[in-house]
Amino acid sequence: MEETKKSDLFRHLFLLATLSILGATLLMVSMRWGVGLSPDSAVYIAAARNLLTSEGLNAFSDPGELAPLTHYPPLYSILLAGWRIFGVDPMEGARWLSALVFAANIAMVGLILYTSTHSLWPLVFGAILMIDSLPMIQLHSMAWSEPVFIYFVRLSLFLLTLYIDRPARWPLVAASLAVALGFLTRYAGLALVATGVLVILTQGRIEWKHRLKDAAILSALSCLPIAIWVIRNISVSGSAINRRLAFHPPGVGHFQAALDTLSAWLLPARVAPMWVSPILVGCLFVLVLAAVLGELRQVRKEQSEGSSQLRWLITCFLASYVFLLIIFVSLLDAHTPIDNRILSPAYVGLLILAVSLGARSLLNLALKNVLRPALIALVLGFSTFQLTEVIDSVSHSYREGIGYAAQPWRESPLIRHLRGWDASGPIFSNAPDAIYLLSGHPAVMIPRKVNTATHHMNANYLDDLEFVRNRLQVHNGLLVYFSGVRWRWYLPSEQELKKTLGLRLILQEEDGSIYR
Repeated sequence: MEETKKSDLFRHLFLLATLSILGATLLMVSMRWGVGLSPDSAVYIAAARNLLTSEGLNAFSDPGELAPLTHYPPLYSILLAGWRIFGVDPMEGARWLSALVFAANIAMVGLILYTSTHSLWPLVFGAILMIDSLPMIQLHSMAWSEPVFIYFVRLSLFLLTLYIDRPARWPLVAASLAVALGFLTRYAGLALVATGVLVILTQGRIEWKHRLKDAAILSALSCLPIAIWVIRNISVSGSAINRRLAFHPPGVGHFQAALDTLSAWLLPARVAPMWVSPILVGCLFVLVLAAVLGELRQVRKEQSEGSSQLRWLITCFLASYVFLLIIFVSLLDAHTPIDNRILSPAYVGLLILAVSLGARSLLNLALKNVLRPALIALVLGFSTFQLTEVIDSVSHSYREGIGYAAQPWRESPLIRHLRGWDASGPIFSNAPDAIYLLSGHPAVMIPRKVNTATHHMNANYLDDLEFVRNRLQVHNGLLVYFSGVRWRWYLPSEQELKKTLGLRLILQEEDGSIYR
C-alpha cells in the first residue's frame, strides 16, 4: 500500500514537471528575439550590469548620472547579475530566468493544489490554467520582477500551510525567509508579512502567547533584510524608496483600469461588449466574498482540512494586497497603473482559489453528479478559449518580438545611427531606456512637465530645460526624439522642445529626429 502511494506520488510529480517544462518551452518560443523590454527593464538590467562592474547597485537617473537603486528592491537585479557565472549578460540572463521562473510557478501552483486537496485533477487543472493563461505568458515574457515575486508569494503560502497543519519552528522560519525574499523582490512584499501575521493570529490550534511569539518571529525575520536595504537607501540617497508622501486617492481611471483588467481575465475585450465587464467582475466579487465568508467560518473550527487552510491563506493575501495597493496609490505613487502586471499576484491567487473551490464542490457527494460534468466542461471550455489567445500572442511575439525587443525598435533607423555614434557628449531623449538597451549608450530623460508620482506640475521644469540647453551647448550633446513614443504624456512635445531650446535638426528618420 505504501509503495503504491509512493509510486502514485512519483507519477504525479513527473506529470507536474512535464507540464512545467512544456510551459517554459512555450515561453522560450515567444521570446525568440529576446526577453520583453520596458522602461523598468532598463533599470533592472543597468543595476545588474553596474553591480558586475563594481559600480554597485546603481542605475541611470533622469540627470543621466549613476544613482543608487532605491526605487526598487535589489533581489531581481542581483539574480540577473548572477547569470555572469555562466558568461551570460544580464539582458540575456533575464530571458532564461523568465523561463525558469515560469516553470517554477507552474510547478508551485500544482504542488500547492495537490498537497491541499490530495487529488490529481486539481494539480492538472491548475498547471494547465497557468500554461494557457495569456496574462501569465505576457507577464513572464518581460524582464520584470513580478514573476519572481509571484514565486515567493506561492512558496510563502505553501510553507505557511505546512505551519498551520503542524505548528513547528522549521516551517515558520522557512516561511519567514520566503517572505523576506519576496519583500526584497518587490515592496509589495509587505502584504505577505501582513498575511503571515494575520494567519498566525487566527490559528486556533495553539495558545495566544505562542501565536504572538510566532507572529513576532515571522515579522522580525521577514522584515530584517528589507529594513537593512531601506537604511542603506536613506544613507546613500536620503530617501527610503524614492517616493514622496502625498495624498492623491485613486481616481475613476484607476477603478476603470482595474475593472478592465479583471474582466479581461475572464473574457477578452474583443469578444465582450462593454456592459459585460461590470457583470463579470460583479459575479467574481460575489464568488470571492462568499468564499471568504465560508473559509472564515471554517477556520474558526479547531480542525480544518488542508484545502480550507489554503483558501483562508489566499483570501488573507488578496485582502492584504488590495489594501496595500490602495494605500500605495493614495500616498506614494498616483502613476501606478492598475493593470495585469500590478494585479498579477492576485490573478494567481484567484486561480488557485477557483480550482480549490471547484475541487471541494466535486468532492461533495451531494453535488458530485450534478456539478462534475458542468465544472469539467467549464474548465475545458475556458482553457480551450484561453489557448487560442495564447497561441495568437506567442505567434505574434515569435514573429515580431516584445516591447523594446520588437521589430520596430530593433530595426529603428535612429537606434542604428546611435550604435555607430561616438558617445562623447550626453544624449537626451523621450526614450532613453530604449537607447540604453538597444545601443548600449546611457541616455537622459528630457525634463518632465508633470511629476508622475503626484500628478502635480514640475516646479523645476524651466530650470531643468535650462540644464538641458547648457549640456547640449557646452558638451556637444544630442537630443533624440522618437515620434512613436506617445504614452509619455508628461513630457513636452517635439515642437515645444525645438522652440524652447533652439534645436538644430541634423537627422530626420521615419521613426523620429536627432537634434543638436
